[in-house]
This record gives sequence, structure tokens and C-alpha cells, in this order.
Amino acid sequence: MVEMSINTLTLRASNMQEIARLSAIRQPSAGDWLNALPSPQLGNLLDNESFRVICALPLGGSVCQPHR
Repeated sequence: MVEMSINTLTLRASNMQEIARLSAIRQPSAGDWLNALPSPQLGNLLDNESFRVICALPLGGSVCQPHR
């Protein structure tokens, strides 16, 4: 079902950036970073803002909004 959803999204993609993003999340190791144990000594502890950005990018979400 997930594969069918990704195929549908790829067919509906409006530009090459969306196609590349969807192709990247199909890779077997795309979610490996989620299995890493957060440790400040190892330098892989993400602050809230970094975690928000790294989650938004693969999903195609907006990372920032224009200031009004």
C-alpha cells in the first residue's frame, strides 16, 4: 500500500525536485538515522529545530515561512 502511494505521488509530481525526494525516501537506508541513539558525546543529539527541519525535508513540508 505504501509503495502504491509513493508510485501515485511520483506520477503526480510537478517537478524533478519532488521526483528526486520521493526516489530518495524509497532507498532501504533512508530511515536509518531514526535508529541512532541520541548522544551529546557522539555529536548526534539533535535540538528541536534541527529535528523539525530534518523531518520536514523528506516529507516535502515547508521548512520556513516568509516573514510578514
